[in-house]
Amino acid sequence: MIQTSLRELFSNIRKSSDKWELYLDVYEGLFAPFRGRPISILEIGIQNGGFTEVLAAYFPNAVKIVGCDIDEKCGSLVASDPRISVVIGDAIDAGTAGRIKEISDSFDIVIDDGSHRSKDIIAAFCRYFPLLREDGVFIAEDLHCSYWHEYEGGLAHQFSSISFFKLLSDVVNYEHWGLSYPRTRLLSDMFQHHSCEISDDVLETIFSVTFCNSMSIVRKKAASAVLLGERVIGGTEFAVADNAPHNHSHAARNDQRGNPFSDLDLITNKHVFGLFVALLNANSKLSVDHARLAEQLQAVSFGIAESQQNQQSWIVEPLASLSSNLETAQGNNHKEIVERLALLTSDVETIKQKNTFFDWLRVKIGSGS
Repeated sequence: MIQTSLRELFSNIRKSSDKWELYLDVYEGLFAPFRGRPISILEIGIQNGGFTEVLAAYFPNAVKIVGCDIDEKCGSLVASDPRISVVIGDAIDAGTAGRIKEISDSFDIVIDDGSHRSKDIIAAFCRYFPLLREDGVFIAEDLHCSYWHEYEGGLAHQFSSISFFKLLSDVVNYEHWGLSYPRTRLLSDMFQHHSCEISDDVLETIFSVTFCNSMSIVRKKAASAVLLGERVIGGTEFAVADNAPHNHSHAARNDQRGNPFSDLDLITNKHVFGLFVALLNANSKLSVDHARLAEQLQAVSFGIAESQQNQQSWIVEPLASLSSNLETAQGNNHKEIVERLALLTSDVETIKQKNTFFDWLRVKIGSGS
């Protein structure tokens, strides 16, 4: 029997749904193993309810399909399938989560298509990944928002949702850390920042973290299935390297406590990020201070200009009077100087006349005549 593809179902829905093209292709392969099973599904963020109905049509044997949305208008949506239930409220709120669990206490598929804000995505994972059954998947959509400031993100943002899922990939490889810390230690700053948490027992059930454009898929399995297991050597001919002695051995546990690059504070960029945030805050404060000082400077400039205008007449009038007095004084002094100069000239001429006889006498005596 030929089954209708998810894309075809999506193309023929009555209620609207908004998905990127890549998502439909990814879901086609991801959902195929679940298609004939009696599963339960949680969809966070249903908007018009279109994709919820696609899920109902795609999974004919699904038992429960729960849609949750914070928009109260979604409460008026009429489901075309009795397996669909709609819960109105914030999915990360404990009260809302309680109402969801009353409908189904566990799920096989959880799709987060809610606010796309990093805090909400991480909190939703912490709340609903523990409710996943073994082999279940948690899907976070629209992670491109985690690169944007408006959604609490950025390429180097330590606490963005994409950074969270990247850290989960390290959790998968926990047995090779070479450290005595629990898995939660790696995520402690993240949990503290977003006011949420998840136990180490749950983290050890993360089997894989898969990324594709704007999407992360976290798969759950039994903790024993997550481990690397034994080394298996096949074949009987060892022409280059004889690995037979390593058959059924386990991975080496190298102590990395002395490795500076295994310092969890360094891995999480705790100190660098703290300095970066402090720098941003300082820069913001400087901008505010600069604007405030600019306003104060402008006010002072206006005050000086006004003061100069008021003081101008007070300064100019005395200066004019002083200038007049100087001119008068200069005129009087000039007359006095001219008169004194005339007297001196007369005295000089008199002296010159008196010296004439003595000069003649000196010449006569000198010549002997």
